[in-house]
Amino acid sequence: MDEGTAKHNSHKWGFGIDLPAGLSGLGAKDIPPGARTEFTPKHTKTQYPSSPAEVRKKSVGPRNVILATLNPSDIQRLEPHFATAHLHIGEVIGEISARPARVWFPETCVLSLAVPMNGGGGAVVSIVGREGALGYRNADCEVTTLARLVVQVPGTAISISVAALRALPDVPRGLLVSLRRHAETMFAQVAQIAGCNALHPAEARLARFLLEIQDRIGRHAAIPATQEHLASVLGVQRTTITASAAALQRAGLINCRRGAIEILNRSGLEEFACECYSVLRLDLGSS
Repeated sequence: MDEGTAKHNSHKWGFGIDLPAGLSGLGAKDIPPGARTEFTPKHTKTQYPSSPAEVRKKSVGPRNVILATLNPSDIQRLEPHFATAHLHIGEVIGEISARPARVWFPETCVLSLAVPMNGGGGAVVSIVGREGALGYRNADCEVTTLARLVVQVPGTAISISVAALRALPDVPRGLLVSLRRHAETMFAQVAQIAGCNALHPAEARLARFLLEIQDRIGRHAAIPATQEHLASVLGVQRTTITASAAALQRAGLINCRRGAIEILNRSGLEEFACECYSVLRLDLGSS
């Protein structure tokens, strides 16, 4: 079925994607007539703790892998400068050509580097969860970012201001080594996803992206997603997401419901995904 036919013979499912009429198990009866749940970025201003004491009160052992591997003495030195924030899906925490004010260490959220285009499109070229950090290269090299920092999955993140990091008389060596190693990993990820976006079909790329997100949030968690959101991630039209998600659902690999996607058959989704997933795959102890 071509995209035009899919769009014409369709009804809305919960998160704003058109699916072909006749598909079962969509829960359409639970959706009020005329309801739409298109993705709308939230522009809620992130609130940072106002004092080191408040930061310490909120920090009960970092869940970010980089921070968790530091020596307790190093954490004690850094902790007065930490801020814990809850970030919202679609929130922009760093713009292109701007110098980020903070280095971000995701805990339960997932962040991304997105490259927008003048025509309104764009694509995500890298995602980062609790395994890494964003903003370090800019703090270390005093260069502006070449991509937009966007929240892919809402949740918490620890951050430290660039000014505070630069002002430290002796930055923990373990932190510097981990940040630089992760920066190298991100460059490889950007190259792999660039090739993926250019060469692989949308269905396989969607499968790869869903698996990458699940690796970072846990295998029992639903993935927040909307038609518009996924289209911006993969750099495709919304009708392409319609057809791709429908194909994965017909195969029994995913279940699409209001505002989220559940992975029903992970091993099957891995087989459906392009080869890039095996290259980018993380092992964070998800179960």
